[in-house]
Amino acid sequence: MAFKPQRLEVLAFAGGFTLWIYQSDDTTEEIGSPGYFNDAANTLRKGDMILMSLTPGGGAVVSGISGVVNNSGGIVIVRFMCILPPVPVYGE
Repeated sequence: MAFKPQRLEVLAFAGGFTLWIYQSDDTTEEIGSPGYFNDAANTLRKGDMILMSLTPGGGAVVSGISGVVNNSGGIVIVRFMCILPPVPVYGE
């Protein structure tokens, strides 16, 4: 799959730091690959954090917290700091 810029939204901004939310059907491996967020290189900055809500392949929701560790020369690198496993839906 590919990065979808319309799914990246600002949650908070203060002191030069931005907290983002991103929703995707992509896997954590795809999203964590160097260059996945290159189309957002003009908005993401080193040190920004992204809260992720992922449904890989349309399956169970996986949540994660990632940080932008590099953004230079148009190459954005994001690393996951925390990945929460899917939680079963009550009653299933």
